[in-house]
Amino acid sequence: MLDFLENHDIPIKDCRGQSYDNSSSMSGKYAGLSAKIKEKCEFATFVPCAGHFLNMVDAHAAGCVSEAISYFQMVQKLYNFFSSSTHPWNTLIEHSGSKKVLKCLSQTRWPARADAVSALHEGHKQIIEALMSIAEDAEQPRETRHKPLGLSRKMGNPEFIILTEI
Repeated sequence: MLDFLENHDIPIKDCRGQSYDNSSSMSGKYAGLSAKIKEKCEFATFVPCAGHFLNMVDAHAAGCVSEAISYFQMVQKLYNFFSSSTHPWNTLIEHSGSKKVLKCLSQTRWPARADAVSALHEGHKQIIEALMSIAEDAEQPRETRHKPLGLSRKMGNPEFIILTEI
């Protein structure tokens, strides 16, 4: 960071604040980036990034609600199933058309979770159709046909539908 500022003729002496995530490499009192900048400019007060902090609060809060845990596990199972090989993924793309396709969840980035749920919300019917297409494909092994049946049943669960809609 200091090299970047120097290379771009940005004087560190003019720094009056700094904000990063709360990891020790960034905010560490003795060896973190904030401490190194503070050595160069005593006015560069460190304030933890509110966005990162709120993200941790959201993650912890959702982890306390069993329904949310189950819901996001199901969203991840759907993504894992379709992304496990090219056949399920191509079937999903074929049925989704121009709709968004399923996304992988992120443990730390809530916008990624929102994208995953948005794709699920927008393509709910098409995802079920893709699952049923795979389940009814006699050329697929029995286990490959069994799994999408279970997933489509869970997608029809009223609680799952409500959580997808809200």
